[in-house]
Amino acid sequence: GNNAYMMRNFLAKMLIVDIFGICCAFLIGKYISDRILRPVEAIRSAAERISIEDLSQRISTEGPADEMKELTITFNSMIDRLDGAVQRQSQFISDASHELRTPMTIISGFVDGILDGTVPKNKRMEYLSIVSQEVQRLKMLVTSMLNLTKFDAGTIQLNYRPFILNDTAFRIVLMFSNRLENRKVEMEGLDSPPVRA
Repeated sequence: GNNAYMMRNFLAKMLIVDIFGICCAFLIGKYISDRILRPVEAIRSAAERISIEDLSQRISTEGPADEMKELTITFNSMIDRLDGAVQRQSQFISDASHELRTPMTIISGFVDGILDGTVPKNKRMEYLSIVSQEVQRLKMLVTSMLNLTKFDAGTIQLNYRPFILNDTAFRIVLMFSNRLENRKVEMEGLDSPPVRA
């Protein structure tokens, strides 16, 4: 009778307390897990937004100094390095295109002049000589670009040796002498010691 009623009442109250406790534990657990996973979600979301076309996205590093903040700083640092590499690659392609365009324009102009007959016969050998020089220049540029690519990949080592700047400057002036004939360009004697390069 009375004892059975009290027992049922006690069990009902215990069940209500247990359900209430489970709900509280669930809500507290959800709050804690959301708080812990929020930085991870920010990193995941930023990683989805980042692409090679847009490397401007960064994750905020505000908050307590913990493992998540260190992970965020590391992630941002990785994107900074990637952004720098992409910009250097873009600059290299732009510079290479500019360097290759000049000899190609000269070659094209001289060959077209020879083919369409606008170049006198007595000047053709001179023009072909200039075309040959520009082809050699193109070969040198392409070799330099391939060497730079190998150097970046770590498959080529720099060979340092004594290097006299005077000789190099003189060779460059000679290489462009045919284009400098009608311009007031003078080269005075340089007196620089050898450098290791």
